[in-house]
Amino acid sequence: MKHLFILILVGLSFVSCARDRGTEKARYEVTKALQAKSDYLGGGTSGTRDAYYSKVTVVKNSLDGGFIFAGYQSDTRVGYFDFSEKDLQFKSMQGAYRGVETSLTASPVLYSWPITHHQLELQEVDGKTINKEIDDDRKKWHEKSLFKVDFAVANITEENALLGGRLGECWTVAGRRRVDNSLQVEPGYISFVIEVLYNRNCPDSADPVISGHTNYMVQYRYSFRRVEKTDYEPMVYDGEQDPRMRKFGYFQSIKTNLVNGEKRNLFLVNRWNPNKTHYFYFTKDFPEKYKFLYKDIFEKTNLVFQSKGLKVRFKVEENDFDPEKGIRTGKPKEFGDLRYSFINLVEELDPSAPLGYGPSDADPFTGEIIAANL
Repeated sequence: MKHLFILILVGLSFVSCARDRGTEKARYEVTKALQAKSDYLGGGTSGTRDAYYSKVTVVKNSLDGGFIFAGYQSDTRVGYFDFSEKDLQFKSMQGAYRGVETSLTASPVLYSWPITHHQLELQEVDGKTINKEIDDDRKKWHEKSLFKVDFAVANITEENALLGGRLGECWTVAGRRRVDNSLQVEPGYISFVIEVLYNRNCPDSADPVISGHTNYMVQYRYSFRRVEKTDYEPMVYDGEQDPRMRKFGYFQSIKTNLVNGEKRNLFLVNRWNPNKTHYFYFTKDFPEKYKFLYKDIFEKTNLVFQSKGLKVRFKVEENDFDPEKGIRTGKPKEFGDLRYSFINLVEELDPSAPLGYGPSDADPFTGEIIAANL
């Protein structure tokens, strides 16, 4: 009886292991490159969708003379993800008389990548469902919930965002790839890095260092951050003749509205929320020996705000600091992530770079600065 009991247990374990192993193998083979459409659509497949801020940032480049430099970035835009039969598209929500509450209509496509659609189902054999998943090709593309995308094969590329698509005759693309492990898909955030290798067709013979280099490498981080509602109150100029426009040098966002049936440009001041504390973070490899300079500047700036009765504060923290928990988490923040503001230092000489660069990311509908880099 004892031997019989052992045989039964062994037999059950073999059946169980075979079933689990078969399912897991099929799932791995089919889903290792698949993503859920719902992670991109947010609101659903029809009606309104989640709005995202988007930005492209140069996070790394060859330091041998090129057309761009680390830290250079595109304007901040607002759009939404959409699927067609052949493409994943990121479409603009900006334009005359439009806002993030606008229903989906024909919108300009800012970025586009080729995709295939997929749907996993349990396989049926002789009318019975078995414990094996297959990629079901019976459903139409818009009925499938999963997709596979190749971000490296872009139909509309990062050069369009950064350079207006004009690289010139001196530069041609030699190859593209998505950097390994760079894809982040989290609730309210999507990001990846594309590395592009360019042929240098016009080497500068006057510079012996550059003249022998036939290739030029650039890494671009695409960052998409979901738009969340805030209590921010826009600061608006009263038309182009507002005397404050001559007195103060604010950066601006211009939004076109209809007022009493006539077009009117709203000049939105780009500024931080004056009632909040805003955080900057050192990049992961920022040299320790220079950090005290920025900490001192931030502390003295906050003293000025305090002396004037202002609520706004700015703090600079270590890269992995979590302000909500008040601790360092060990989880790094990647430069170019639109959710955060960074202080970055390029110590190597780059002939393409300026001495300093300090772009900010403003909501084009309100003017609120949501992030900035130095």
